[in-house]
Amino acid sequence: DIADVAAVTDADAQELYDRVAATRFSTPERRQVQQVVFDTAAEAQEAAAALSGGTTFEDVLAQRNLTPEAVDLGLVRREDIIDPKVAEAAFSLDAGAVSPVIEGQFGPVILRVVTVEPAAVTPFAEVKDQLKQEIAESRAAQEVADQLDVIEDARAGGATLEEIAQNYDLELRTIPAI
Repeated sequence: DIADVAAVTDADAQELYDRVAATRFSTPERRQVQQVVFDTAAEAQEAAAALSGGTTFEDVLAQRNLTPEAVDLGLVRREDIIDPKVAEAAFSLDAGAVSPVIEGQFGPVILRVVTVEPAAVTPFAEVKDQLKQEIAESRAAQEVADQLDVIEDARAGGATLEEIAQNYDLELRTIPAI
């Protein structure tokens, strides 16, 4: 009853949006990354030379008895990749690109970025009404808390619920079962 969405201005909603958009209304860039880890730098350099010479990534996988599923890290955000060097390389490549040899924490690796899903932010216009509702409910909750304190003070002073309802223009509801 107390929440009044009409009393919330666009500026109020915009202020909230500006504070929370990065965490609530944005999706970070994600990439589907495949990673082949090699036992030695020499093996990795040999594979990199073969890739430069026209060998496909699938051929390198087949030579190592690996499937695309076995080397797929999935659709990941930069922070999902544990090794910072691998993350930096994966997020610097275009879709379909294959990296040079990277000296990763777990050994030399070659990456392929399969797809790139760009970062996205939901525009203010799409969430304005939702934000206004949240602000109105938050303000109403504070008002209810404030009124509760006043009502409890009045009750402690000996006022009846009927008197309190009249004094503060509240609707008194009586539940017969209680």
